[in-house]
Amino acid sequence: MMDPRALMHGSVAVVALAASLLGWVSEPSHVCDVGHEAHDAPGAAHKRGRFEVLSDVALSQNVTEKLNLVAERYKRRTGKTFIVTSGTRDPVSQAELIHDKLSAGDDLMKLYKDKAAVAELVQIYNAGQASKKSRAIIVSSIASAIRGQIKKGVFISAHLKAGAADVRSTNMSASEKRAFVDAVREAGGFDVMFESTPPHFHLQLD
Repeated sequence: MMDPRALMHGSVAVVALAASLLGWVSEPSHVCDVGHEAHDAPGAAHKRGRFEVLSDVALSQNVTEKLNLVAERYKRRTGKTFIVTSGTRDPVSQAELIHDKLSAGDDLMKLYKDKAAVAELVQIYNAGQASKKSRAIIVSSIASAIRGQIKKGVFISAHLKAGAADVRSTNMSASEKRAFVDAVREAGGFDVMFESTPPHFHLQLD
């Protein structure tokens, strides 16, 4: 088991290259909650400014502008563009991701900052599983709880307030991953985290 370590470079949290073949490990002090399907499946992407996005991805203007700055610098370094696989989410899509992460055995306490908010959602999931409720019913209950949290000003994920984007990394070499982190650092405006399961970069407005 690798020991995750984060290196701070300016306002960007840069995740160290590990010695293993994976090359990267996640840093749990940041929030990242991407769905497995969004990053494992190639999916159809289309151009948005200087980068590409999957067809169902919504991005705020602020995030889009900063991604364009990153994309410009990334292309200068690599000659390539990157693909954004997730952006703004509603409570239902966030609930689906929470459900599927818990089903996959992920420890959400290590992925999210607000432990109380996480504990509430985990409790709903566990109760639903114990009662043998369907995925749809459990997701609906989690989504309802997320709406309640938002009304109190609690956002378990920056994706819920149009402040985050996820970028596919499975098509990047190790040097391209480093170039991407360097591009984010140079452009400014984002904290970046690399999450290894599933592999992707999470960018969050700083």
